[in-house]
Amino acid sequence: MEIHQLRSFVYVATELSFRRAAEKLNMTQPPLTRQIQQLEHSLGTALFKRSTRKVELTEAGKVLLNEAGKIIALTEGVASRVQLSARGCSGELVIGIFSWGVIHRLPDYLKTLREQKPDVNVRLLNMSKEKQLEALRNKEIDIGFCRFAAGQSGLSVGAIGDEKYLVAINANDPLSRQTRIGLADLADKPMLLYPASSLSGMAQRVYDAFIAENVSLNIANYCEDIMTSLLLVSGGYGSCITTQWAENINMPEVVYRPLTAKRLSRSPLNYIFRSDDDSILLNDFIQIIKNKSDGAG
Repeated sequence: MEIHQLRSFVYVATELSFRRAAEKLNMTQPPLTRQIQQLEHSLGTALFKRSTRKVELTEAGKVLLNEAGKIIALTEGVASRVQLSARGCSGELVIGIFSWGVIHRLPDYLKTLREQKPDVNVRLLNMSKEKQLEALRNKEIDIGFCRFAAGQSGLSVGAIGDEKYLVAINANDPLSRQTRIGLADLADKPMLLYPASSLSGMAQRVYDAFIAENVSLNIANYCEDIMTSLLLVSGGYGSCITTQWAENINMPEVVYRPLTAKRLSRSPLNYIFRSDDDSILLNDFIQIIKNKSDGAG
């Protein structure tokens, strides 16, 4: 049973006239008759009772007419979705996010994506850089946003910008009275490092910076992310080196001061994806990111 035969059947069944159906289909009657005969042959049953005076549906024909509209709509819908997907205009984009620095950028990317491709479904997953890399390799996400993502086999990295480093300090700490803070000011003071990950990231950068300047680092705790770090800063458990976007987080008893450190000047923001992913949808989303980012893609 072919879809064009089914459409022809619906016209004949609706008009109960081969002549009128042929006129509406803009074709001659003999080809239409052959299509109906081929359809009947493929189904193994007659669909019409024909006489010199009228055309009637058989019981089998009535059943097929009742189902034909749904079959045609389903087939056309599938074809349309397949065509949209082939052009990158439908489907699902799964995005992994971790760095808070991307939070104020991502809504603009997503807004543009929705305007350009309204049929695309977007799924956001909050996961650490380590989990993003694993999910990318397992094809569980299409693209991730994190920091310090260079040097990963099979993955490509793009830049969306960078941020200055700050120190988050409890407002009751005497250091909060300073306008700028250097690493030497933080010597032996309890420090909260994040993320608590085995991969090189913010925590490793902070650790390396203290070593490079020969400053004693007192690690009070490793935290999961910036939010848990700032909660502990708010409670007076230590200070935390973070990036400028954190100033948007209004946490009680937490103040921010610019950091002066040789190894900590700007913190990069990256997007990362599989190098061999040829998805048109992903490529178009990356182009949106490049068009709106202040970092080179």
